[in-house]
Amino acid sequence: MRIRITILFAIALAGLVIAQEQPGVPDGLPWPRGVYLRTGSDWIQLPANPLMPFLNGDARWLLGFGHSDPVAEMPGPHALVQLGNGKPMFYLRGLPASNGIYLVRSEPKEDYRQIRMPRSRDFRQFTRLRQQDMIELDMRAISGDVLSATPRTELKPGEYAIVSVFEQNLRQIRASFDFGVSGK
Repeated sequence: MRIRITILFAIALAGLVIAQEQPGVPDGLPWPRGVYLRTGSDWIQLPANPLMPFLNGDARWLLGFGHSDPVAEMPGPHALVQLGNGKPMFYLRGLPASNGIYLVRSEPKEDYRQIRMPRSRDFRQFTRLRQQDMIELDMRAISGDVLSATPRTELKPGEYAIVSVFEQNLRQIRASFDFGVSGK
């Protein structure tokens, strides 16, 4: 009986330690790993999509002149989260900067958005992000697993994604956290 009570007490104590706010972390920042925005007193989590590039056949490939760039697609012509602010501050929980965190512009199509990802010469990394699609971020460590990220320049209206490796052991699989900036 005493062992059960000790185990229950340890579990409750661990829950209290986890529930305590970490110094420097904004109040109420949710716990699940992801990318968040603050709107007033509420938090919005950007939806996560796997960013998996696929090769597309085209006329160059058909005629034997080479391949086009692989393309990663995201569902919908626009991201679910649309911002009016061209310089938002994002909070990233559980995505270490060492995994590589990038802000990229995506190309809207009729019913989806795409990111072109040229093939890499590194066999372990099938594709890479295009330099012309990347936007520099100012990153700041807030606590052990929380970073803040703000674009260095004002974002123009369009569709964007924050891209990171989701698991360090699976570097080929990236996650995109997409959002849009409206012209309003």
